[in-house]
Amino acid sequence: MIYLPLRLGVTGASPRLSSGSLVDLPNLSVLVTGLEDWREDQATDVGEERLLHTVQTILGAQVLRLKTPPRGPETYGSQSNWFDDAHTIGVPVAPFPRWLVCSGCRLLAPIVSVLFESKVEPYRPDRTRYVHNRTTSKRSPIALPARFVVACVNGHLDDFPWLDFVHRGQPGCPGPLELYEVGTSGEASDVEVNCRNCGRSRRMAEAFGIENQRNLPACNARRPQLRDHDPNGCKEEPMRAMLQGASNLWFPVIVSALSVPVGSITAGCHGGAAVSCLSRNWRIGPSALNR
Repeated sequence: MIYLPLRLGVTGASPRLSSGSLVDLPNLSVLVTGLEDWREDQATDVGEERLLHTVQTILGAQVLRLKTPPRGPETYGSQSNWFDDAHTIGVPVAPFPRWLVCSGCRLLAPIVSVLFESKVEPYRPDRTRYVHNRTTSKRSPIALPARFVVACVNGHLDDFPWLDFVHRGQPGCPGPLELYEVGTSGEASDVEVNCRNCGRSRRMAEAFGIENQRNLPACNARRPQLRDHDPNGCKEEPMRAMLQGASNLWFPVIVSALSVPVGSITAGCHGGAAVSCLSRNWRIGPSALNR
């Protein structure tokens, strides 16, 4: 587990750093994990009852309280010592997608294959990376995340099914695989996955578009941010291929509320009376979800 530090001034204005969102680091792509991994002792309660009521109406009564993201002391950002404990405060993330491509030999393999070694600097999470340990090279090349994933309309997310795709659904060949760019455009039509074992190959363009959805398997209801599968399953068939950094891969649900200080005086009316009036007339409308 990696904890991604957040600087003050960013924590309150970065909904993209919420559970289930993907974040690009210099050499790694990471997924913000579920709230079960967040450190409550590094966050503070949000005392806004109307906002809590709105969230409970939308998500359910299981939401007991609202808290800020993990945040460091006010002096964070001016620290010159990278070993200061403030640099360990942050949002928990995990590598995703979990298939990597060697920048040297173009080997395509999952992290669990142990072909790649993690290099983690506890106080510099921005330098976290994987390398491919090749005995023929003096310096191990960096392994970068494969930039294709699959998702469904029910919010499930998974690694791209590389073995199934290149072998056209035929089991039996374990690879290894390699991923090449055969053109300069960077588009899916110029990206090709090859199997070193059986020699089969396939262009990534065959995974995109409505007509090519049949080339992908059905959704398995995976929720990598929670490290589980949806117990209700998923009937979406098939999944949809997407680019790892696509802007339409993940959208936050934002709920906002106007906070009226109780001690304020507005238009000649004591703040307490204003809050009471606002509470009596408080309604949850569509605008609350779109602000």
